[in-house]
Amino acid sequence: MSFNADESLGAESLQAVVDYLRLIGDERRADELTPHGGAPQGWGFGSDRPFLGTNAIFGFIDQTGGDRLPIVPLAEIVADETLKGNTIKVTLDRFFVQEFPGRGEHRVLCEFSGKNQVAGETEALTFTATCRARDGQSAGVNGLPIFLGLTVGDNGVSFEGRTVNVSSSSDDHILEVLDTDTFKQGLSLLHLAQPAIKPFTKLAEGVVRMAAKRSGNWQVHTFSLGLDFDGSPTSARLRCGSFVVAQATKTAGWDWSNYVWDTHAGEIVPVGAAQPIGMNYMVFGVSRYTIGGDAR
Repeated sequence: MSFNADESLGAESLQAVVDYLRLIGDERRADELTPHGGAPQGWGFGSDRPFLGTNAIFGFIDQTGGDRLPIVPLAEIVADETLKGNTIKVTLDRFFVQEFPGRGEHRVLCEFSGKNQVAGETEALTFTATCRARDGQSAGVNGLPIFLGLTVGDNGVSFEGRTVNVSSSSDDHILEVLDTDTFKQGLSLLHLAQPAIKPFTKLAEGVVRMAAKRSGNWQVHTFSLGLDFDGSPTSARLRCGSFVVAQATKTAGWDWSNYVWDTHAGEIVPVGAAQPIGMNYMVFGVSRYTIGGDAR
């Protein structure tokens, strides 16, 4: 599955954004975005209207030890060639909401898509999760399993995701389904192809697709992350650690050296005179998958 960035709220016209905000009762933001005698004020990397960003800035948290860990561009990390042919675990370790459409606590559907290379064939994977958070807070997730036992091919792994703002009260039953243990334990994968994966994937895709079409719901962000073993200066390499995906309106001029990961707060914080990151972001953990202490 490939998610379409053109379906995100930030890809719409200003009037469509304002209409949506009024539809879900967010009059304050709608008024702020409504031009009065001129063009609306523009926004930077994401600090003014983080939920309108259609780009993504990627980083890797360098686990050098200490309380404040550097964040580096993906092109600077070294691939771990020993992961080829082995299995990994992918978890959602943090989802920080700087600002989302709507008032009060936001309800967000998160959909993740990937591919599993097993038994000479490729399994399409989809996992969904629900998160709740207010502006300026992190959702109550830490180490949420997404894919358990994802097989790494010779060319690495590909990983996509998107967030959908849920403001339609008629979708409460959908959120209840996604909050059951079946949808909260991640996709446990084996070295053999699993017939049950396909219907589970179709069910997960259908649930999010149905929710995204409701009038009170809208896709907020998408990203696509390919992690390989290539040594080119522009590629993103695969290794165990923590990957950051930040929603941004632009990427030019971004410098990760202005930010670190605070292990106590569990958040990205500025260094020196830098401004707060001002963006919605996710942190994904990638580690070797083990069963009973043995790597698989």
